[in-house]
Amino acid sequence: MTRPLQEWLATAYCSDGAPASETEIRGVESQIGSRLPEPVRLVLTTACRPEGFVGGSFIAFFTLDDLAQCWRNAQDSARGFIPFASNGAGEWYGLDSRLKDPPFVLLPSLGTEWGTAMLLGATWDKFWRTLRSGNLFVRAYQE
Repeated sequence: MTRPLQEWLATAYCSDGAPASETEIRGVESQIGSRLPEPVRLVLTTACRPEGFVGGSFIAFFTLDDLAQCWRNAQDSARGFIPFASNGAGEWYGLDSRLKDPPFVLLPSLGTEWGTAMLLGATWDKFWRTLRSGNLFVRAYQE
């Protein structure tokens, strides 16, 4: 787990509920056809749906069940999108799993379409820096 994520988790609000087991995560990964990034997997196994501000941006991680449901909802209009958190304002943070090295993107939870995606970072560290900066809406995404 990255140090900034560890530091954030130590101060983030954690709602009720049990963390996911490794077996449960592997089951959802099998369903969605992609392995989740290590930081997301670790959040799912060590925290109970943490949420809070990362610099200038808000993030609320999904439970494993919510992740699977949001993934199902997104597949009709944005096949390959794997949402794992919300910004609390109607958009989902997620991955473009159509690519070999899935980048982190932001898509609206309603009207989820690739044409509205915004690139937040090619790696977890770049994604986290973007959250910290608060500049989520300045990055166009090219498929």
